[in-house]
Amino acid sequence: MSYASAIISDLDLVHADEEDHKTTRETAQWSGVFSIFNLNRKRIKALKSLLELRNLPENWDSYGSSPPTEYAMDAGCSFIVNYLSDEDPMPWVSPVSGGGIQLSWEKQANELNLDILPDGKMEYLKSSDSDPIEADEKFSPDWLKVQSMLDWVR
Repeated sequence: MSYASAIISDLDLVHADEEDHKTTRETAQWSGVFSIFNLNRKRIKALKSLLELRNLPENWDSYGSSPPTEYAMDAGCSFIVNYLSDEDPMPWVSPVSGGGIQLSWEKQANELNLDILPDGKMEYLKSSDSDPIEADEKFSPDWLKVQSMLDWVR
């Protein structure tokens, strides 16, 4: 059985395997520390997708955008680690022009988009058949609200 823990510091994501005591490293341009010991592979994969966005070059969208800011990265990682459960659907992770991040979920006609702005603030939009259903431009996550939002795309 493997265990996972992560120390992300100056471009390193470290995975340790309990059985063979080998360590692997992957690059990511985010600096922080959090434990992934209790996270399943789906949440780890979502975190890795998010962290890979920091490898985007300046002007990645040909409109002068920078890669996601540290504030956006911190908020995105915190959201995945603290507000998603192993049973939740995992988001599609994409960059947003101007240094933000979008986490999105889709199920049939229902769509949920959580935008993490460059300053780390969040807003979301629930839509069905491309018609807005609910939005919050000053979203502050809490467990019950996040679970209610994710019910939209389960």
